[in-house]
Amino acid sequence: MLRITFAFTIALLASVACTRRADAPPPPSEPAVVTLPGLGADVRIVTDRWGIPHLQAHTLGDLYFAWGYVTARDRLWQLELTRRAAGGTLWEWFGNRTLTADGGAQLFRLRERAGEIWSRERTDPAIREPLERYAAGINAWIARCRAGEAPWPAEFLKLGKRPADWEPENAYLVLLAQGMLLDLDLPELDEAQEIREHGITRTIARHQFEDDMVYASIPDSVAERLYGRPPRPTLPGRPYAEPTRTGLRLEGGATIDAPLLAEARRTLSGWLDPATRDPDERASNIFAIGPGRSASGAPMLANDVHLSLGAPGPFHIVHLTVPGVLDAAGASVPGMPLIVSGRNDRCAWGLTSLAADVIDVYADTLSRDGRQVRWRGGWVPITTHPFTLRYRVLGVVPIAPPGQVRRYTPHGPVVAYDKKRRLAMSVRWAGDDQAITLARLLDMPRARSIADLAAAVRTVVTPTSNIVMADRDGHVAYHVVGALPQRGFEPPPGPIPDDSAHEWLGLIAPEDRPHWELGPRDFVVNGNNLPVGAPYHEPFPRYDFMQDRAARMAERLADDPSMTLADLRSVQNDLYSRGAARFLPLLLRCADSLRTSQDRDVRAA
Repeated sequence: MLRITFAFTIALLASVACTRRADAPPPPSEPAVVTLPGLGADVRIVTDRWGIPHLQAHTLGDLYFAWGYVTARDRLWQLELTRRAAGGTLWEWFGNRTLTADGGAQLFRLRERAGEIWSRERTDPAIREPLERYAAGINAWIARCRAGEAPWPAEFLKLGKRPADWEPENAYLVLLAQGMLLDLDLPELDEAQEIREHGITRTIARHQFEDDMVYASIPDSVAERLYGRPPRPTLPGRPYAEPTRTGLRLEGGATIDAPLLAEARRTLSGWLDPATRDPDERASNIFAIGPGRSASGAPMLANDVHLSLGAPGPFHIVHLTVPGVLDAAGASVPGMPLIVSGRNDRCAWGLTSLAADVIDVYADTLSRDGRQVRWRGGWVPITTHPFTLRYRVLGVVPIAPPGQVRRYTPHGPVVAYDKKRRLAMSVRWAGDDQAITLARLLDMPRARSIADLAAAVRTVVTPTSNIVMADRDGHVAYHVVGALPQRGFEPPPGPIPDDSAHEWLGLIAPEDRPHWELGPRDFVVNGNNLPVGAPYHEPFPRYDFMQDRAARMAERLADDPSMTLADLRSVQNDLYSRGAARFLPLLLRCADSLRTSQDRDVRAA
């Protein structure tokens, strides 16, 4: 057996030795040396004053073991909560209050899909061994908790529950859950409601107003050089839906009414953002400058990855070292042994959520008996599966939810079903499970150049992201990654009709997704804004009100030809609001026009 040494620090069996710096916070109950089975040599883990673990191992296998161990030490409750949320089993611990969220996870088959992906991926030793070692490290900590050698997190004690062992396939479950969190967006539902209440003219006008404020991460001049100006296919004629007194009437005569829209939102309410959420709340930022714009002559990159505020946070920061093999630090998602935003001695990389519309809601026509759906000029059966949920009557007696089944059309999971109106609203997602792999992504901490990083990120399927990378040779690049639909049409407002004119042509090939290697004096910015404009051959629709932060960062970077690290901090912490600059003069003019009717305090304000 080898050891993990802790300094507030750890050693693993070999042993894990734990060291604690003098200015570090008090650690959990952890001896200086822990002897654990499964290690090939001693591992050292130092936890610094910020709570960040620094891991040093002699082999990659031991490093992954130690990584899993400290992840469980710091985030065991988060691991279990994520696993249950993604697997649709929160109801087993929390009862009826989580049934809707669990239903969404089961509707998208996250657990089944993770198992299928792992069955394929485990045949590659370069994938199987890191995931198995990471899982073994998590389970080593769980075993210590079970033996009373380490404390269970307070949440387990409060609930009187204990987690099962972690499985390697759970890494894919976490990955798919991240896809749900970041890619799942159904603006068609909001547009249908807007059309129903205000008419199609206002909806179109709003989109045109927002399009006038677009900032593209790849400048149009660069995009024209890369892609030229091929004509985009457009839909002929008017939008296919029109408002009525009771709902939104489709060309076939069916009506999408308020209850149907509410059902679709309710089906995914545990995963879908509220309709009232401001898109700018997704405010992740990334920007980089070429060496010719840097005072040091080296490229610089800044990344601020925002997800919902939580305790603990959604990321776990780690520093990983195997002498002569890798030395990398950055943010990982607990449950996946990947550094999604970080650096090593040669490269740096970061990301924001792409915020692209990679999911379409289709209005599928049902047969009279509601068992079939129209598809490519014919009729095909709807497939059904039961939910593995239980509703607790009086909070005690578990019963299967009556009449609840999971339905699937060729477009995907059904989120709203109305047999009377012969209408099913189903969701088509661009993500292709057969393309999901962690092979290249596991290698990112050892990347030596942006070419290595680009080869890795091109394998990303979900979640879709903007990736910016830089290396010590002075190269900077921007890549759009993740599965993108090749529609061949500009989506009309509201749900998509189930006719042949609105079927996808396929997916955009990884090498054809937008990407740009910057020149020495160039800079690149992304704040969840439009990645590329009209010169690109495929439209990126529905980038609503997410342009101002990127445009402001670009203003700041363009004004400074010789930037320092302090300058980059200033850009990141900038408080100026372009929205206020646009609207404040209008508001003041409105206020001035009513001046004679205002009291003294209002006039002073």
